[in-house]
Amino acid sequence: MKIVAPVQLVAVALAALMAQQSFAGRGLQNGQLAGLPKFLIGIYQPDNAVQPRPGLNASHAFFPLAAADSPFRLRAYLLRSSTARTLPMVSLEPFPASDRPQGGHQLLQDMQAGVYDDRIDAIVTELRQSKRPILLRFAHEMDAQGLYPWSYVDGRKYVALYRYVHRRALALGASNILWVWSPQGRKNADQFWPGRRQVDLIGVSLYASKLFSADRELASFQSLLNQRLWLSKRFGKPIIATEVGVSGDDREQKLWIGKALSSLNQYPELRGFFYYQAQQPDFMPIASGHEDWRLPPAALSKLSKRALELHP
Repeated sequence: MKIVAPVQLVAVALAALMAQQSFAGRGLQNGQLAGLPKFLIGIYQPDNAVQPRPGLNASHAFFPLAAADSPFRLRAYLLRSSTARTLPMVSLEPFPASDRPQGGHQLLQDMQAGVYDDRIDAIVTELRQSKRPILLRFAHEMDAQGLYPWSYVDGRKYVALYRYVHRRALALGASNILWVWSPQGRKNADQFWPGRRQVDLIGVSLYASKLFSADRELASFQSLLNQRLWLSKRFGKPIIATEVGVSGDDREQKLWIGKALSSLNQYPELRGFFYYQAQQPDFMPIASGHEDWRLPPAALSKLSKRALELHP
């Protein structure tokens, strides 16, 4: 982890305060979406980097709840995001602490017993002090059973986990947080719905690989999204593509992303598109192998161009 010198921190903090002015007057009231950009386009980059790109108005980062350095790294990320004038989306992953049992059952027990209260409070405090709208994507892809400790067979356990963190954040006065409930979008996802008052936006993960299809063809962005729009209709919330990825050669990726970006106006319920500009994490292998979701420069240029068209 790169250590930032105190003088650099002051300079970054001053720049962040200036950048916050672009969000002035956009305060959220009771978790409403008023004041947010009409459409969010951003990317996730390894190490939670934030590199300004023309047109991109959002960014994405992952943080483990139990890691002792997560609040510090989150603060640094929020400063980078503010300086780059991007709206941050924070994926908060409640992996059990290394000195605790690793199963999901114990995770819920520990959460409700207050084992992680200090970690929650530290993270939420950083989010609240940012004083900007922040998307908080807590415990994502819970409907993929066995993928994560919080991917419960019994959806009620997940709901209890989610609501515990939500209540604690509200008690700490973090009214600038927009809550993103983010399943993969499987047919059983409704079992994990935490409630209308606990959710502002619905997120879904959309990945295309030839190895995911029986015919060895890339599923289109439109077909993947269409399979998940029922969530927005069912629960009456806007939807965002929180993780988008496509593997293949440069030509295939450029063609796929071009068609995806051209289709965005077809979906009035869609409020955001976040590309996953990284390789598949080593700690999370998938059946198709070590996929590389990174777009080549030409495809990234399409992303920026489309973003400029959506919000010049």
